[in-house]
This record gives sequence, C-alpha cells and structure tokens, in this order.
Amino acid sequence: MKNLTLCLISFLFTFTFASESFSQNVTSNSDWKLKSIALTTGETPLSSGLNFDVNLSNGKNSLYLSYNSVLGQVVYEISLTKWFSVYPTGGVYHNIPWAGPMFTFSMFKGKLMTYHWFGWSAGIPEEAKTSLKNSIFIFSFQEIKYTLGKTSFDYVLMHYEKQSPMHLMGLARRFQLSESKAISSSFTYVLQKKENLLTERIMWSLGFVWSFNN
Repeated sequence: MKNLTLCLISFLFTFTFASESFSQNVTSNSDWKLKSIALTTGETPLSSGLNFDVNLSNGKNSLYLSYNSVLGQVVYEISLTKWFSVYPTGGVYHNIPWAGPMFTFSMFKGKLMTYHWFGWSAGIPEEAKTSLKNSIFIFSFQEIKYTLGKTSFDYVLMHYEKQSPMHLMGLARRFQLSESKAISSSFTYVLQKKENLLTERIMWSLGFVWSFNN
C-alpha cells in the first residue's frame, strides 16, 4: 500500500508539474529548437546497447528524450534558479511505465553538479506486467560530478529495486571534431556486493554527438 501511494504521488507530481510547466512555456515561448542528437553504444549506469538521445531547448528549459532496447524516457528540465533545477521524468522500462522527480544543484559556474533522482514503477520490470497494485520503488540515483573542460569525473550511489547498492566511479571525455560534431566516451568502474562477495566490473560507452547552434 505504501509503494502504491508513493507511486501514484510520483506519477501525479511528474505529469502534473511537467504538463503545467510545459504549457506555460509553450504559451510564453514556443520557440523550441533542436540542440543536439547523439547515438551511443556500450553500457552506462543509465543505458545499455545502442542508445539514441535528443535534446530540445526553448532558451530557458530543456527537454531530453532517450530510447534504447529496454528503456524509453523523457526528462524535462525546469530551471528555477541559476543553481537549482527540477526535472519531472518518466518513461517505460521493460514495457513498464515509471515516473519520478530529479533535482540538481549547480556550483562553481556549473563545474560541480549534484543529481538526486528517484523513481517508482507501476509493476515489476522483470515480470513485464503493468500493475499499480504491484508498484515498487525502482531506483535511487545520487551523483556528484566535477567537470574540467571536456572531461568530467563522477561518483554515483545507485539503488535498484532490492539489490545491494552499486558504487560507480566514472570518467567521461568529449573529443571535439568540429564546431558541431564530437565523439563522446566514458568508462565507469562498478563496485557491488552480491551474496557476501564483492564484485567489480567496467562499463564503457562510445558515441557520436551532433550539436545545432540555432
């Protein structure tokens, strides 16, 4: 019952907040423009396999769309101050709808960022059956990231369902090919305890990014 209540609150918050804010922005500033598209492969904490990303912006707020074989998601950025933003998020994971809020704090002109993301799903993804009665708290994603030029370093504490927490330490680098084209790359070291054993593995990703200065 507790998970069902939290799931409903999460879905209502996400879509009510997003729809109202989006409607206001469309009314006041409908000049949404394509900022970038990216095609990546490999594995990250949030994607696996071939992944497609689209970023739109109206100059004040941004909309991020992502799609791969198991996940489709929408992330809507609402900048409340120069250092604080709210993101209603939602999508489908293994054919199960999910939603939840994300909050970010920006410091030192954006060089240091923290991300606080939570999500609930209407059912258990591994069962691929939508059911509000079986709503669960699906993930918690807490990240701190420092960016230096085209390179970023981050640490993530991630909880997924009832699994033991994952500790992720990552390095990401963008190589600029031209003003509008770049190659993105990342390496992530993953540490997790499973059945009283400490497991380690490396994630990597490589992608191509097109930016549009319109």
